[in-house]
Amino acid sequence: MTHFKYYKGTPALGNTSPDVLLKFPLAFFRAFALIVIVVSFNGGVAFCALERQSAGEAAVERGDFEAAVTAWREEARRYEANRNASGRIRALVNLAEAYQELGRPELALTTLEMARDAATRSADKRGLIAIKNSLGSLYTRSGKSALAEPLLMESLALAEQEKDSIGIALVANNLGNLFASQERDALAQQNYLRCTALAAELRDWVLSSRATLNLAALLAREGQNAQASGFCERVWKNLFDLPDSHDKAQLCLAVSYLFQTLAGRDEKLLDNAAQPAREAQRIAEKIGDSRSLSSAFGYLGAIAEKQGRHAEAVPLTRRARFLAQQTQSPHLLYQWEWQMARLLKAQGQTDEAIGAYRRAVETHHTLCDCAGCGGDAPASFRETVGPLYYQLADLLLQRANSGIDAQKNLAEARDTLEILKTAEIEDYFHDICVTVGQAKVRDVEAVLQNAAAIYYVPLPDRTEILLGLPSGWRRFFIAMGAGALNAKARRLRLHLERPSSDRYLIYAQELYEALIRPLEATLRAEKVGTLVFVPDGALRAIPLAALHDGQQFLIEKFNVAVVPGLTLMDPRPLPRGKISVLAGGVSEAVQGFDSLPGVSGELGHIRQNYDAKELLNADFTKAAVQRRIAEGAYQIIHIASHGEFNGDPQQTYLLTYDGRLTLNDLEDVIRPHQYRGVPVELLVLSACQTAAGDDRAALGLAGVALKSGARSALATLWSVGDEASAELMNQFYSALKKDPSLSKAAALRMSQIALLKDKRFQHPALWSPYLLIGNWL
Repeated sequence: MTHFKYYKGTPALGNTSPDVLLKFPLAFFRAFALIVIVVSFNGGVAFCALERQSAGEAAVERGDFEAAVTAWREEARRYEANRNASGRIRALVNLAEAYQELGRPELALTTLEMARDAATRSADKRGLIAIKNSLGSLYTRSGKSALAEPLLMESLALAEQEKDSIGIALVANNLGNLFASQERDALAQQNYLRCTALAAELRDWVLSSRATLNLAALLAREGQNAQASGFCERVWKNLFDLPDSHDKAQLCLAVSYLFQTLAGRDEKLLDNAAQPAREAQRIAEKIGDSRSLSSAFGYLGAIAEKQGRHAEAVPLTRRARFLAQQTQSPHLLYQWEWQMARLLKAQGQTDEAIGAYRRAVETHHTLCDCAGCGGDAPASFRETVGPLYYQLADLLLQRANSGIDAQKNLAEARDTLEILKTAEIEDYFHDICVTVGQAKVRDVEAVLQNAAAIYYVPLPDRTEILLGLPSGWRRFFIAMGAGALNAKARRLRLHLERPSSDRYLIYAQELYEALIRPLEATLRAEKVGTLVFVPDGALRAIPLAALHDGQQFLIEKFNVAVVPGLTLMDPRPLPRGKISVLAGGVSEAVQGFDSLPGVSGELGHIRQNYDAKELLNADFTKAAVQRRIAEGAYQIIHIASHGEFNGDPQQTYLLTYDGRLTLNDLEDVIRPHQYRGVPVELLVLSACQTAAGDDRAALGLAGVALKSGARSALATLWSVGDEASAELMNQFYSALKKDPSLSKAAALRMSQIALLKDKRFQHPALWSPYLLIGNWL
C-alpha cells in the first residue's frame, strides 16, 4: 500500500539576517527577527513513489535537492508514460517540494498546478490533500495569505474527511505558519499544538519537533522566553534519538538559531547555541550535506562574532562562504559575505569590509531579481535585510567625509540606497515586474533642473542627509538616530490628524530644525524651487509639506513631491493638449462605509475644467471602472472613494459601489496603456487612508504609481473632509488648466496654499495629507 511520508529540508539559515525573504513567512519577524524560518518551510506532504526508499528521497536525506529534482522529474515522466496518474501526482508533489528548497518558487508553483490538474481529473483525494497543502504553504511564504487560507482549509477538510492523520498534522503546521504570519497568534498556537499532538501519536518525531520549534518561536515573539527556551531544550534532547539526515541537521540548526536569539549577548547561553550547531556540522560532514555544513560554519562564526572572538569567527565564516559558493547557494552566500563584512569592519579593515558589503548587496539583489522578492507582508523588509544596505551606505558616507573620492562615494551610497528602495517596493508588492515597466532614470542629476533630491539615511547613532543637486551631491548629518527620528515623525502624524489641536507644531518645528534647516543655505544658493524627498521609515507616513520653521510651513517655500526612489521615476511633464479624464467615485453610504456627500461636487469641479467621463455611485462598479480604463486612453484617472493602504498589499483597496478594486485590478487595466505608449499621467486617489504607525502601508502608498503603471499619483495619507477635499481638487485642476507651464508639484502647492489661507481649511489636517508621488514635472 502506498504510504505518505513527510520530508522537509530546511532553508539555509543566516546568522543575523538570513535570506528568508524569498521563501518564508516574514510576519514572524516583526518583533522576533528570524527564528521561525527554519521550521516554517514547505510543510507539504511528500509521497514515496514506492515502498522502498526512492532515489529522490535518498537525495533529500543527504540534502542534495538538485539530485532529488532529477530523480522526481524522471519518476514523473515514467509514471506518465505508464499512465499511472497517482504515481505521477506523487512525483510532481515531491518535485515541487524540491524546487522550493532550491529557492525556485515559480517552478514549484507550475509543478503543483500540473499536479492539481491531474489529481482533479483522476479524483485522487489523497493527492489533492497534499497539493492544496503545498500550494497553501507556498502562497503563505509568498505573502499571498488570501490565496493560502482557502487552500489550506480545503486541504484540512479533505484530510479530516479521509481520516488522514498525517495529512491533518501537516496542514495544521502550515495553518499555524499562516496564522502566525497574520499575527493571529491564538489560532497559530492552537494549530501548532494540534500538529505536535498528532505527530507524536504517529511517532513522527521530525514533524513533531518542527511544530514544537514553531510554537517556541511564536512564544518568544510574545516575550515568553522561558517557555520558548523549555520547548527548545526538549527538542534538542529528543534529536539524539533520530538517525543522521538532512532533516536532523536542519533541526539542529533551528535549535541553534533559537538559542542564539534567546541568548542575546549572554556568553553562557551562546555556548549552549554552539552545541547544536556543532552537531549539525558533524551530521552534514558525515552525509555530505554541503548546504547544511555551510550553515553550521556560518552559525558558529555568528556565535563567535557575538562573543567578540573575531579572529575565530573569520575562518569559520570563510568556510561557510566557500561552501555556499561551491553549492551555488546565493541565499547563503550573501549572508556569509555580510557576516564577513561586519567582521572586517570590526577589525578596522574598512576597504576590505566595503568590498564584502558590495558582494553581499550584489548577491542579494540577484536573489531578488531571480526569485521575485516574495516575502510575507507584515514584516518589514527593512528590519531583515535593510541593515545590509544601510551598513554599506554608512561606510561609504564615512569614507566620503574623510575626503577620499567624496563625490564618487556619495554617489555610490545613493546608488546603494536606490537598490534598497527598489527591492523594498518589489518585496512589498511581491512582484519584480512592478519596477521593470517603469522607464528608469540613470543620470539623476540631469533630471533635477531646479529641484533638489533629499535622501534621509537614518542610522543607529545619527541621520545622514544626502542632498542631490544638478551640480552634484552634498552630505549633511544630524545627531539624531533612527529611533528618535521615527518617534518624532510618528508623534507629528498623530497630532496632525487632529484639526482641533495645534500640538502638531511642536513636532513640526522640531523636525524642520533637524531635517530642513541644515540645508537652507545651500537650497537658497542653488535657487531650488522643488524638493523631491526619498523618505524612509516613519517619514513615509508624514506630510513633509507640513514641517514648520516657526513662521511658515515648508509648502509655503517650496514645491514638494515624494518618490519611492529617484531612479524609479519617469521624468516627463504632463502633456497639456487635449487631456482625457476619467472621474469616478461613491458619494453614497455603501458596504458599511459612511457617505461622502462632497464627491459629487468634487467630480463636478473636474467637469468644469476638463471634458471628463464620469462614473458615480451605482455606475461606479468594479466591472465598469475596469472596462472604461481598459477601453479608453486617459491621461488622468480620478477616483473619489474610500480607500485604504494596508501593510498587506492584498488588503489595500479602493471602494466601488459593488465591491473593492485592488491595486492588482488597477494594474491589469492601467499598465497595458503604458506599454502601448499612452500611459496614464496622473492617478488621483482623493479619499484614501494610510494607517498611522504602519511603515509598510506607507511604503505601499509610496509605490502606488509604480504598481498601477501610472507616471505619478496624487493620494492622501488620511481621509479629509468632503468640503476641503473638493476645494483642494478644484484649485489643483484649475491651476493645471490655467497655466500649461505649471508642474504638477507647483499646482499642488498652489492648491494647498489656497486652503491654508482659507480660515475654514487652514489647519494642516485638511490640506497637508495630499502627497504627489512619482513624476513631479
